[in-house]
Amino acid sequence: MQVARSLGRVIRKLDRHMMDHPWGYAVGTGTIKTCVADLMIQTVFEEKKLANIDKRRNMVFTLFGLFYLGGFQYMLYCNWIPRMFPGNTRFDLFKKVVVDQFLHHPFVYFPTFYYLNELIRGGDISSAMENYRNEGKESLFACWKIWLPAQVICFSVIPPHLRIPYVSGVSFLWTSILSFMQGKFEKSRPQKIQPVD
Repeated sequence: MQVARSLGRVIRKLDRHMMDHPWGYAVGTGTIKTCVADLMIQTVFEEKKLANIDKRRNMVFTLFGLFYLGGFQYMLYCNWIPRMFPGNTRFDLFKKVVVDQFLHHPFVYFPTFYYLNELIRGGDISSAMENYRNEGKESLFACWKIWLPAQVICFSVIPPHLRIPYVSGVSFLWTSILSFMQGKFEKSRPQKIQPVD
């Protein structure tokens, strides 16, 4: 009983701290989660030694986690979408999920990810968009299998200050899938530059 009470106090303190510093937690969880998920895929599933990982690919995921998943999505999920659709009816929930999944992901999230990937690898926006045209349909369908149900939960029951940590938890699975898919896609793309040693 004492352990349960102590754990409850720790959870309440952490919750209060997250309420006081939501952006810091969003950026921190977004960055760490994306870096670790890609490292896990490269070392466990692709069976690379840590010294032989694709450092540029890990940099893409880490920077995407820092600036986009932690920073931009905090503003999107905790400020902009709730202001656009402030209600909590089923129709409001539907609108939030539609904006996120059918506007944000295909027209902002994936183009940004593909552009950052090409930028770090020495490519340009035209090759990024070509890769997205070739791989986007498969990426979007994989995304929707995870994120449609996850965002229904996010916008219906997760309080705003916990949305990015929640999304980061779900995103660990999604980032692992995306990293695995990118590893597969990269094998079929022409190489522009060699991986960083």
